[in-house]
Amino acid sequence: MKITNESGVLYLFSRYHELLGFEDIIKIQTAFPDVYAIRKGSHVTIELEFKASRIATHYDIRGSTVYHNRKEYLEHNDKWWEKVIPWSSRVRFDDERGNLYVERRGKSVSSLKRRSLKSCINGVICWTASEKWRTKLEAEGIEVIELKSRLPELGISKFK
Repeated sequence: MKITNESGVLYLFSRYHELLGFEDIIKIQTAFPDVYAIRKGSHVTIELEFKASRIATHYDIRGSTVYHNRKEYLEHNDKWWEKVIPWSSRVRFDDERGNLYVERRGKSVSSLKRRSLKSCINGVICWTASEKWRTKLEAEGIEVIELKSRLPELGISKFK
């Protein structure tokens, strides 16, 4: 079987999660993060990606942030705060950990970005990971499990 997308990664994780050190899968969803699981007796959150570089899209907060009527809803210390953002201004919003900020894009659109994904996920499980993204994520304290290299180490070699 050839792994060509994130659905293949989900299949492999679902099938081999115990061999990868996860005791149980609690929830799988299409929203970020993809998986809630138990590992070493603790609850963990996992993002599944075909390529680790695709995690970059999760630094932009889109789905959980509402942009309408010039209002933005920002998550801060487990609470949601509403801020009115004039389209013409540049606004910054940082929590103590420095995770979130708003930056101006173009002339009329602001976006909310995460500086780190550590507060959102414990790990990334992917088919392939470039050294650049593995280094970046591991520097944030996020574990990267690359299935393309890990499964053969576990004696599973029928996937390409």
